[in-house]
Amino acid sequence: MQRELEKMRVEAQAMTKEIKQVLDDQKEIWKQETAALKDSLVEARAEMDSAKVDSDAVLQSSRSAFKVFQQEKIVTMADSQAKSNAAMLEASNTFEISQQDYKQDSKIIAQNLKAGIKETRDSMKRMQKGQKRDSKNSRRDVLAALNKAKNKRLAELKRGSVRKKLSKKKALRPKRKRIQKPKRIQKPKPEVVDRKTIKIKEIEKKPKQEKAVEDEAELVVASLPDAPVKSSEESPQAKLSRFSKNISSLKNNLKNTNGNPEALLAKLGDAYLEAQRFMNSQTDTEERQNLLDLSDNGDLLLGSYEQAAWAYKLALTFNRKNAETHLKIGKIYDEMEDGRNALMYTKLAHQIFKRNHNSRQMEATQSFIDLLTTKYENKSGKKGA
Repeated sequence: MQRELEKMRVEAQAMTKEIKQVLDDQKEIWKQETAALKDSLVEARAEMDSAKVDSDAVLQSSRSAFKVFQQEKIVTMADSQAKSNAAMLEASNTFEISQQDYKQDSKIIAQNLKAGIKETRDSMKRMQKGQKRDSKNSRRDVLAALNKAKNKRLAELKRGSVRKKLSKKKALRPKRKRIQKPKRIQKPKPEVVDRKTIKIKEIEKKPKQEKAVEDEAELVVASLPDAPVKSSEESPQAKLSRFSKNISSLKNNLKNTNGNPEALLAKLGDAYLEAQRFMNSQTDTEERQNLLDLSDNGDLLLGSYEQAAWAYKLALTFNRKNAETHLKIGKIYDEMEDGRNALMYTKLAHQIFKRNHNSRQMEATQSFIDLLTTKYENKSGKKGA
């Protein structure tokens, strides 16, 4: 619109220059006619001086010529003034029309911008609601799984303590001396099994079963792909569905696990992070909106940086010495432009690598710390800005 307005201004200036040129031409004509008039007057005077006898006739002819000249001059001035006025009126009308067109176009553009901003805000609100809903459901499911695992662990500890108490009681019982009797042939009697002995055997068998369940959970974790093989022809909708299925599968495994859920929580954080990065890679606004609508209508689970960081932090509650998880959280906060937390978790990862004497990881982590320091601390002059 600015270019069009500038073009219109240039055209108006050109028209003004043309009008000015016309006026200058008219002035030049007037000058020429005035010079011609002066010449005619000079000639008239010469004739008057040379022929005084015919002075009356010459004077009459001069007066008539002068009157004709004045009339022509008036007509010429009127014509030039009318042309100038018409040109100025046309220029002013053109300028007014251009201003009106500019105002109308500006209003249309402003309305389109407002509609686009409103649509973007609505889509962002829907996305935030979906992420909050998914985060809330994920937290509820994971906490339920953790409580279930905690209750099973407490029950296992109680059974272990009961087993130990029964073993101690059995050990403290006085041994009865058996009186040898003469041997005689007796019929085989059905074996009498003590109920307490049966109970102890059942308690001893249960930990083995739980151990088998833990082994199954470890197998499930090992079978989950860290980075699924992506087909080059896979559509964004198919990718979104695959991410949602992966997140749902990990949540179900967390509900059913009986052992340490650290590995599953780390896998869940990876799944959330992968889904978030996939959504960030969608540069086409229309395609991104279609994916959000598909998620809302199909109840598909989307990931977010907050959910990924939350899953990793839950994994750290089971193993505080996992440096890789600390480093992942630091990188997530770096992508969220949170320099303070990014530096904090990255430095924690560096300390753990240092304790484990992992020099290779220490160097890589230190390079990342230097990069974060340059990016955040030196930018604002404050630590972790």
